[in-house]
Amino acid sequence: MDTVTYPDRSVVELVNSRFEAVRLEVTGKDPAVREVARRYRLLWSPGFVVLDPRGEELRRFLGYQPPRDFVAELRLALGKVHLLHRRYAEAYEDFRAVADLDPPAPVTPEALYWAGIAAYRRDGRPLDFLREYWEELRVRFPGSRWWTHADVFGPEGPGRVP
Repeated sequence: MDTVTYPDRSVVELVNSRFEAVRLEVTGKDPAVREVARRYRLLWSPGFVVLDPRGEELRRFLGYQPPRDFVAELRLALGKVHLLHRRYAEAYEDFRAVADLDPPAPVTPEALYWAGIAAYRRDGRPLDFLREYWEELRVRFPGSRWWTHADVFGPEGPGRVP
């Protein structure tokens, strides 16, 4: 991460403009650091926990991330912050930024799922409106768990919307 991801211009710009980054050496003996590691269940390094302004966890991910995937993870987290604070247009913009990456990032299906929810809430339309937003998820990632979460419009099954 130190040699490739952290110095990448896109990572530096995003982190500096939209985050307050904290780096902890969790393998050390400092009791305060060890308490933070325990509180946020940092079991492996590198480990990333994105918190909202109140310190509540919104997203976590582990291991090496190439710059593009790291930025996608961070944008997804930002979208969730905006969604929680009812800033639906901003949430949609962050989720779409991830969804529009070519080639797709590993978190693209999740971004499409949340983009549909942000658009639905932003526009105040009926639930059926999600169909058009989640159609892209169905077409691009039909085997993903995020399509499984979104597949409420099928013809049969409990909880399905006809």
